[in-house]
Amino acid sequence: MNSFKIFFRMLPVLLILAGCAGSGLKIEGTARLDLGKGDPKPVANAPVVLLPSSPYTAQLEQKRNGFTMGQSEIAHLRNLLVEKQDSLKAAYVASNYQNAAVKTEYEALTDTLAQLKKESDAFKKEYITSVAKWLGQVAIAKAQTDENGKFHFESLEPGKYLLVGVYGISKQTGLLIKSIDISHSGEENLSIQNRDRIFYIDENDEM
Repeated sequence: MNSFKIFFRMLPVLLILAGCAGSGLKIEGTARLDLGKGDPKPVANAPVVLLPSSPYTAQLEQKRNGFTMGQSEIAHLRNLLVEKQDSLKAAYVASNYQNAAVKTEYEALTDTLAQLKKESDAFKKEYITSVAKWLGQVAIAKAQTDENGKFHFESLEPGKYLLVGVYGISKQTGLLIKSIDISHSGEENLSIQNRDRIFYIDENDEM
């Protein structure tokens, strides 16, 4: 009988503890980017996801390597074309700007370089888009930033995670990736310091 009395006395406490355990941990934060103008812009209405640090940190590095290899091939081809273009320019100058054939070839090569940049940008966008889709598929939690760049996650288990956001501001697009260790509810923000060193596109770059 005494054990039943103790149980009923403890029941409210047990229910509270059970409720706390079930609710999990919460994190909230803001995604804002300062692109060098001293005026950070919110990453508004953009997806943010969480995924376990292991095994996806290693898998992300593999995907970075694949991206870098593709870009290296394009850069090598561009360097060859630029060398040829410089040679044609020198020949055209040496002809006192009279060699029409050299001029025509130079202009054609200029068009080829412009087309190569378009193809390079298309490759980058396609590759980064595929990585973003993959991250969405393996994520354990998904959120969306509001107009001020704010986001939040609930019902999280303690552990090591990758916090990943997608951004597109001022002709710059890419991924923000931050390693976090969640042991209690709190705040985790995304900023320019978390811009992935590989998965980004700056349309102002030459290549």
